[in-house]
Amino acid sequence: MIFHKLQGLGNDFVLIDGLASEPVPAAAQIQAWADRRTGVGFDQLIYLNQQGDGLHYRFFNADGSEAEQCGNGQRALALYLHRTGWQQWPVTVQGLGGDVVLDFKDADHIHVTLHSQVNIETKDIGVAADVGNPHWIIRQNNLDEVDWSQHTEAATLLFPKGVNIELVQQLSDSVMKIRIHERGVGETQACGSGACAAAWVGHVLMGMSEQIEVQMPGGDLTIVCDVNHDRITMIGPARYVYQGEFQS
Repeated sequence: MIFHKLQGLGNDFVLIDGLASEPVPAAAQIQAWADRRTGVGFDQLIYLNQQGDGLHYRFFNADGSEAEQCGNGQRALALYLHRTGWQQWPVTVQGLGGDVVLDFKDADHIHVTLHSQVNIETKDIGVAADVGNPHWIIRQNNLDEVDWSQHTEAATLLFPKGVNIELVQQLSDSVMKIRIHERGVGETQACGSGACAAAWVGHVLMGMSEQIEVQMPGGDLTIVCDVNHDRITMIGPARYVYQGEFQS
């Protein structure tokens, strides 16, 4: 099975191209491939295929569970389409997290637009925000020292089906810094959908501007929150790393 390794701000992926008739891998197989000592190693697996006349995406966490959405993965998907000769930009892709519009400008400026009503709700010390997948946004003054066990234990009780956690430090009206713990993965260098959720909460509840720079350990994203049209646009880079082949 041919695979493609890509990354967006240090959030790394393996992409399997179902358009080339590659099958959907089983959960146990994904776990084995995701192991960074005995496999390839990745945060999530992207499966691209076609349903009807449109492109369809699926995301799987390193533990084999399926995720609804992944913003960094969408940019990686756009880069892969560009490299394989796709020219119909912008393009809509469909999946569990809803329709997503991808627009490739260059490898540093890939636009991903999520069209969905963002539901936000106060949950204990944070705010739950759904941008196609669930997030728990918690304000914190200092991100240098983080006790993840405290937050993950609370999240297990509050979100039985799992949740991505974003700790947010507001730096100005238009800049925030976040750290991310993704369900089924652990702490990651970046999370596109998490950046979108954090920016939306920052704009709606924290008085921040419509366009927000979100700083993460792996790098920065620009998030534009269009509240009037229930639309979030993420702008950032992706990189192709290498191609390989899984042996059965």
